[in-house]
Amino acid sequence: MMVDHAVITELLELGRKGEDRVPPVLADPDSAWSLLQRDPGLWEEAGRELPEEQLRLLIRGLVHYSRARGPVAVGLSVSPVISLFSSYSERFRDERHSLTKWIVANRVNPYEPFGSFDW
Repeated sequence: MMVDHAVITELLELGRKGEDRVPPVLADPDSAWSLLQRDPGLWEEAGRELPEEQLRLLIRGLVHYSRARGPVAVGLSVSPVISLFSSYSERFRDERHSLTKWIVANRVNPYEPFGSFDW
């Protein structure tokens, strides 16, 4: 089972267009939270299965959504961006630097893309 197809489609579109907005499928904050935080394993699965361009656009779409709704909406230190970026970094080592720079330049969630570190 993968993350809801409608959610993926809408987030890919945000990433493709570079828009900071809340898509209709994520309009209700409680429903959006449920869809985005349902099961971190589903995001990890998406990170393993999506081709490079789609995975990059999905990550960018989540960052754009977070900019429109606020970092709490994507879970701060448990943001799907973190697990997706981890998969991206492992699978697409040559492209990770440019995506890292983009995320850091555009994020509103300080935990993205690396998560929290226990020192």
